[in-house]
Amino acid sequence: MTRALVWFRRDLRVLDNPALAQACATANDGVVAAFITTPAQWKTHHDAPVKVDFWLRNLACLSDSLAKLNIPLLVESRPNFAECPKAILNLAKARGCNAVYLNREYEVNERQRDDDTETLLKENGIAVHRFHDRVVVPPRQIRTREGKFYSVFTPYRRVWDTVMKDHLNVSDKPARQKRLDIQPSKIPDTVTGYGIGDVRSDLWPCGEAEAGRRLAGFCKYPMQYD
Repeated sequence: MTRALVWFRRDLRVLDNPALAQACATANDGVVAAFITTPAQWKTHHDAPVKVDFWLRNLACLSDSLAKLNIPLLVESRPNFAECPKAILNLAKARGCNAVYLNREYEVNERQRDDDTETLLKENGIAVHRFHDRVVVPPRQIRTREGKFYSVFTPYRRVWDTVMKDHLNVSDKPARQKRLDIQPSKIPDTVTGYGIGDVRSDLWPCGEAEAGRRLAGFCKYPMQYD
């Protein structure tokens, strides 16, 4: 039996989400979702209150969407990335999950966090599945004939235009899962160190539907869409 834990980060969506899609396709004993707020780490990355506010509101939208799939979203808080591996391990153990699914993040601190998490989970007998998601073509994949990285944009762009077609795959829509006796977390309105203050949330509507609407508008009127 497989019960999956999907670890969300900046991929706060249900549609075209490789980690979520694969977890839902593989699990036969339910799926649990998780998100960890890391306010001290966000401070070191100079993330602004408006950005954190946007994340939290999108997290609430995500929780509603996941609930329709019988997937509870659990939210925990840790100061920084260094404490995420143990938090994910504890969540997986407490909820009976034997596999963790996540989409790759490529920044330095994020890569270290995910590598440390994978090592800890595997040491404790929990499978880890990581997926490409953040950009069209995975980093470091495009190289010159000599195997080096391009230093000039134009030839790099020509190759990108050629290979990107092989990466335009859309993940399957996740199916409704087995209902679990796990209550989703209440989504916080704020986190430590980030007050709402003068944030204009009305200028940044949240949710997948709004994102789709804006994308459609941009595709139709790329030079004048606001």
